[in-house]
Amino acid sequence: MHLELKMDDAKRISCHFLAIILITLPVFCLAGGAGKNCDIFTGSWVLDQSPYPYLSDYSPTCPFIRPEFDCHKYGRPDRQYLKYKWQPSGCNLPRFNAIGFLKKMQGKQIMLDYGVTVTIFMSHYLVDIEETKIGRLLKLDSISSGDVWKQADVLVFNTGLWWYVKDDRKGYVNHPP
Repeated sequence: MHLELKMDDAKRISCHFLAIILITLPVFCLAGGAGKNCDIFTGSWVLDQSPYPYLSDYSPTCPFIRPEFDCHKYGRPDRQYLKYKWQPSGCNLPRFNAIGFLKKMQGKQIMLDYGVTVTIFMSHYLVDIEETKIGRLLKLDSISSGDVWKQADVLVFNTGLWWYVKDDRKGYVNHPP
């Protein structure tokens, strides 16, 4: 799957892609000479009093937060936890601005230095699904697409969306044993 971002996509960027950018971009920026004392992996969570409107009432304005993960909808009274940020030891990590990033990168390509490659591989299941005469068949004993992962040094699996199922449709044929 190849990702190409345009300015119109700014509001539709998935949280997964932003997470990858948030994780990798500071590493590359800091590797460029932010100082020997900067360690983005060591630090603490600190209260951030900066006013960020999207944090004050995030549920209606963020299309990527699924309703079942809306703490306030289910009764959490406070919003203080939304005001924390990660503060690395020995340096300041600025807040990521997705729209600003896209504006700066519009019409450009990102080439990562130091021989690092970030690959996004989307697979709805960790096992294989094959089209059959009666529909899609989930093969629990097959993982042929796993060959893509063999050369990776770091794998990030996101399973969060599977913890909540809205309906009985699973995307595969359920055969009795």
